[in-house]
Amino acid sequence: AVFKRCPCDFQVEAALALLQCEYVILVAPTGSDKTLPLWIPSLFNSSGITAIITALKVVGIKVVSVTTSNASADLYKDIAACKYHIVIIPPERAKSDAQF
Repeated sequence: AVFKRCPCDFQVEAALALLQCEYVILVAPTGSDKTLPLWIPSLFNSSGITAIITALKVVGIKVVSVTTSNASADLYKDIAACKYHIVIIPPERAKSDAQF
């Protein structure tokens, strides 16, 4: 298993709807791994692209995605100073990056 866990019924239901190109609104408690259904379709379409479109800027939420090209001491200082409300970072980078 790629995700090393079995998805819950609501996650499977949402992923199946996404695979059928349906719109999905998913409401679930904090910590219930609502993002898993977003990743499942990529397992079935290795040549496609998964795009997550969200209106974070419109509602005034500051977001940064930490990548190889932008990871710097200044960026980590900004993160530590709470300049961003959401920080997107792959787990392998978070684990291996001493600054994070």
